[in-house]
Amino acid sequence: MIITVKAKPNSRTNEITNKGGLISLRIHAPAQYGKANKAIVEFLSDVMDIPKSYIQIVGGLTSSNKRIAIADEYRARAEADDAFRYMPNL
Repeated sequence: MIITVKAKPNSRTNEITNKGGLISLRIHAPAQYGKANKAIVEFLSDVMDIPKSYIQIVGGLTSSNKRIAIADEYRARAEADDAFRYMPNL
């Protein structure tokens, strides 16, 4: 499964927002040397309660618009556990 998000590094806190179907990730880490990308994977891993190895940024490594892949084997389990409740339209 691929999701598209808008990353906002250097934020005060880490949080997910969804406005009109656009998922935004506010990340505390700076956008330097891949720190924000690493923080995005760690944050999504914590929020979704899945291993970091199940999440990979597949597009937009140097952009604020990111495409994030989540392992398909997790999708079925997540749907059963309602893990996508904070990300409507997935």
